[in-house]
Amino acid sequence: MVWENMDTGKRVEGVVGRTVGKIVSWIWEGKTFASWGHVCIDCVAAGVSPDGGVLGLLYPLEVGKTVSFTRNWGGQSWNDRITVTGTERIEVPAGTFDTYVLLRQSEQVGSDWRAEQRNWFAPDLGWVVRFEGFNNRGSGERWQAVRFD
Repeated sequence: MVWENMDTGKRVEGVVGRTVGKIVSWIWEGKTFASWGHVCIDCVAAGVSPDGGVLGLLYPLEVGKTVSFTRNWGGQSWNDRITVTGTERIEVPAGTFDTYVLLRQSEQVGSDWRAEQRNWFAPDLGWVVRFEGFNNRGSGERWQAVRFD
């Protein structure tokens, strides 16, 4: 797979590996991850799984469904909420896809740190084709799929 930062033009090659249930292993800039289609990158490592876990309650994906959970990551606790906000047919360099738009809102417990991430999840791929995330401290990024190999 190849991803492009929509603001800087930077391109990153990655590898999508084996899929077990709804969890996909992948490599990004030399780091290995296991996640639910890139929607919740750190959730699997934090013990929040889409297979039989709270994320699984989003299935089948339907507009309006929401799950909330607390996870521990990097020595911190986080409160998360993921909502299926809509559907959208989206065109990115990798092609045109029918997607569900998922909004992930995260709050660090005991801190004023907040973030929102939008993901355009293509169920036929089992993967995200576009994502953007921003936090309340002014940083963020937008990425789109250029190619899936």
